[in-house]
Amino acid sequence: MSKKKSFVDPKTLAVLLVDMQERFVCQLRKRDRNLIIPRQLEVIRLCAERDIPLVVLEYLVWLQEEYEYFQEPTIPELFAEAQKVRRCKVVSKGRDDGFLETSLKATLESLGASHLLLMGVNAGGCVLATAGSAVKLGFRVITAGDLIANDRRPSKYDKGDKSAPWYEKNGVFCQEYLSLLPVFGLDPSTGTQLTLPL
Repeated sequence: MSKKKSFVDPKTLAVLLVDMQERFVCQLRKRDRNLIIPRQLEVIRLCAERDIPLVVLEYLVWLQEEYEYFQEPTIPELFAEAQKVRRCKVVSKGRDDGFLETSLKATLESLGASHLLLMGVNAGGCVLATAGSAVKLGFRVITAGDLIANDRRPSKYDKGDKSAPWYEKNGVFCQEYLSLLPVFGLDPSTGTQLTLPL
């Protein structure tokens, strides 16, 4: 975990689920898919239980023959759970950076979010580009190694799956999301109500 300490009021938290669409998820290594999707489901369920906003970012697909964009949905197992979150919003994007030419900033501001827990793919691509803009816009970013993953292709944003140091330097990064339970006001060892510094 990064050495920075700060209090996170769960009322200022929003969770971003980035590009968990079939065309990206199918590019993941099987072990990464089997690791991150169950953890992401657990976080989405916490959002529903604790009334924490969830913003689902979906990359638009350009259909050349129809000369229009198509919004491919988030994979069904995640989207079904996301629909149970009272304050769930879907934001479409046409670029890697979820803030670029989208309503994401306005959506997060309307939700009162100043801390963002990022989940999704690709850790060294779209998640990192979105996190970078979030930091520049004054948001605090939080993530865990078992909530994000890279596909098998090289990314222009990372050098061999080495995006973790960026997250550690610019926010809060843990290898396991269970270490992040305090941002939900929960004790990681017992799951009971708690508000602790990260």
